[in-house]
Amino acid sequence: MGKRKSILLISLALIMNCNIFLSETLANPLPIPIEYDMGGIFTNSTSSFNLTNANVIFDIDSTDFSNNIGISFEGNYTIFNPNNITEIMIVAPFSVNQSVINSNCIVEVNNSPIIFDVGYSWEFGIEDWVMDYSWFEVRTYIVCNITIPENSSQTIRYEFNGLMPNPLYADDKFSIFYDLETSKAWSGNITERVEFNVKGKIPNSYSEWTEGDYDDRCIVLNTANGRTYTWEWDNEKINTRRVGIIYSGKMLRSEIILIIILSISISVPSVIAVIIFVVIKKKRKKRI
Repeated sequence: MGKRKSILLISLALIMNCNIFLSETLANPLPIPIEYDMGGIFTNSTSSFNLTNANVIFDIDSTDFSNNIGISFEGNYTIFNPNNITEIMIVAPFSVNQSVINSNCIVEVNNSPIIFDVGYSWEFGIEDWVMDYSWFEVRTYIVCNITIPENSSQTIRYEFNGLMPNPLYADDKFSIFYDLETSKAWSGNITERVEFNVKGKIPNSYSEWTEGDYDDRCIVLNTANGRTYTWEWDNEKINTRRVGIIYSGKMLRSEIILIIILSISISVPSVIAVIIFVVIKKKRKKRI
């Protein structure tokens, strides 16, 4: 019976310590990150307006990557109107929630701020437009109406700043993509440049998804503080669907291993204490 009691006490000590540690660990769950997708303004696919030029810049601050990653987006788009229909609805898809966009986003036309709305596709009656882009069903959209005189151009600018905590917590992978498939909503060719400026932790890889033959256009350059990834198209049809950067790792598995190590380190002293207690108790019985 004495041995059974000792084993029981040791087992209880292990279970209690593991439960205490795990309950403390899981009491404050870390936020689950999402895949960031941005950009690619579009309009009604039957429109005859031309998107002649686009210049997109992502500034990625990953200097404190284990805790958070900063994402700044700036997109400048020049639209030409070749006909006498002067008003056009412009839609920009973002994969962040409405409150974040409302507090962080700026939209300008020819350097003057304009009013914009934020919501889902069904709120603006643009479900048919979104159907053309397979992964846009659940997105937050920035929608605005602008006037472009006949045979003239206007430049619309979007600026957005965001912060993602614990990027690799949920899935061992965190990616930031820019959508180019929306280019097919516009008439004519496009000159476009997409640039990712990374400061701090370097991504594990970059991604380019192109219809048909694989065409790696990415230019990668090392900088003093990180790396830049650039894609360019010169007055042409864009067949690339999306480009972006990818971080990957084994953060979640590492956390599980850490939990096991810590739970063992916490449990061992308790087990030793129980063993000492049992030994002392036995010695007292022998003396008696």
